[in-house]
Amino acid sequence: ERDYIQALKWIATYRTGIKDIVFCENSGFDLSSFGYLENIFLRNKKVLETYNVPMPDSSLFSGKGWGEGIIIKWALRHIRTLAQSRYFAKLTGRYRILNLRVINNIIQKSISEYPDIKFICQSFTINAKPHINTEFFWSDCEFYIDHLCDSYQEVNDNSGIYLEHVMAQKLIELNENYRIGVIQIPLISNSLVGCSALPFMTGSEIMKQKFKQMITRTPTVKLLDSFSP
Repeated sequence: ERDYIQALKWIATYRTGIKDIVFCENSGFDLSSFGYLENIFLRNKKVLETYNVPMPDSSLFSGKGWGEGIIIKWALRHIRTLAQSRYFAKLTGRYRILNLRVINNIIQKSISEYPDIKFICQSFTINAKPHINTEFFWSDCEFYIDHLCDSYQEVNDNSGIYLEHVMAQKLIELNENYRIGVIQIPLISNSLVGCSALPFMTGSEIMKQKFKQMITRTPTVKLLDSFSP
């Protein structure tokens, strides 16, 4: 709970270029304690919506990515803010992405350069077992609903088939007909990673990446059809 509240407080006060935030969870946790955060968002001319997504049948649960996939599918179908949006960005709730404004600028610049772009992810590895980074990605809503919404159903953590693998393979196939982009800079975060409590990045790595991105001209995404391992 603390990690999520800290991340939401940060995004409420930090200049990211993102105005509307939808926070969803499906553990059954009581979100009433998050109510005061909505006022913090309003004071910063932003909007926060919080939702409890119906809990899935535990017998069907096959991994973390499976649960994330159900949340996204439910949100796109039931939340008016998303239903009325052309695009959405997914961010793992507990992370404070310190260069989110830079990432957002890259996405906006890329949309201008490639108006028909449908999906942008942060890192894409093409090898015998392709995978993407699913901690953050951006997508055209209609594209996601039509082509990626049910990807989670193929996830099986016990078999080593994660959402990162399933989505990567589908995007490789979709790339024949749709424009897919890859962000060329890493996410910068000072958050802890999941249950491991290990840092997303060390302090020295954060400083190095901040300096590098500060002195480098903001790039557009690299298209997947020109991407090489």
